[in-house]
Formats: sequence, C-alpha cells, structure tokens
Amino acid sequence: MEIGLSKNRAFLDKTGNARAILDYFDGKTRLEVNLENKRKIQRALSISDTDYRSVMGCRENIVLAQFDKIFGSCTSSVGEVSINNIVEYGLWNIIRYHNFDLQSIEQEIKDLRLYGDKTRGAMGKQMKKIRAMIDAHLAQNHPANDAVERIREELRLVPRPVPPV
Repeated sequence: MEIGLSKNRAFLDKTGNARAILDYFDGKTRLEVNLENKRKIQRALSISDTDYRSVMGCRENIVLAQFDKIFGSCTSSVGEVSINNIVEYGLWNIIRYHNFDLQSIEQEIKDLRLYGDKTRGAMGKQMKKIRAMIDAHLAQNHPANDAVERIREELRLVPRPVPPV
C-alpha cells in the first residue's frame, strides 16, 4: 500500500492518527488519472479552457471515465453468442483459440496472408463479425460483472466539486 511507504512516513506522523489512516486504506485500490497537457485536460473534462473556474466547475467524473476505459462502459447488458452455421462455429473457435484477443486474430490472418491487398474490405467484414461475437460474449453476465457494476455505481456517487462563484 503506497501510503505506508517510508517516503510518506513524515506525513503520517504529522497526522497523529497514522494507524487509523493506514487501516482505512488497507484493502482499498487507488486509481490514478494523469492528464499531462492542457489539451488532454480539456478533452477529459469536456471544457473549453483550463482556467480555475472551468476546471473546478466541471461536472465530468474522470475517475468513472477511466474505470469505463478499463472495464468497458457498461457490462449490465446481456448478449448472446449466436452460432447458426459452420462458418460462425469456425469463427467462434478462432476467437477461443486466441483467448478473445482481437489483435492477435487479425495479426494471424495477416501473417497467413489470407486476404490480399485487393481484398482488405472482405477482411474488414470478417473482423466485424469476429468483433461482434467477442462483444456478445463479453456482454454476457459473468460473475465478475456484478462486482464491476457495484464499483461503477459507487463511482457514480462520488461527489463532484461545487463550482466556484
């Protein structure tokens, strides 16, 4: 746990209740969002400039946005993988072989030169089918989805700063 590192000891000693602080953060996960320049700050906060009032008055929940980037924006919808013919069955087995890694599938198709330069459109159509199957599988209710949704709801309840007057 980062707060317990020696570099933070001086701060903890000043609080007078270091043990209570350490106990509070025990078992908790810290999520950090780094925005390195003005453009990234403006985009993440959906603001037109980076002056104090704009930043503090922003209503965006950037921690929730970061969480959604990591875990997907919504896992509560239920999808179902549909396998109705031998082609879909083959695609499904390719997906499982590559552990649902779309980039790995695409790279292997390119490496095997299954599509020439003039048939890239056909490859794109197949990749859309594969992506749809992966998305349907990932959208199915898995036990982990319940935990992710509980965390997402907690993040939605995080108070936002009150805009300065």
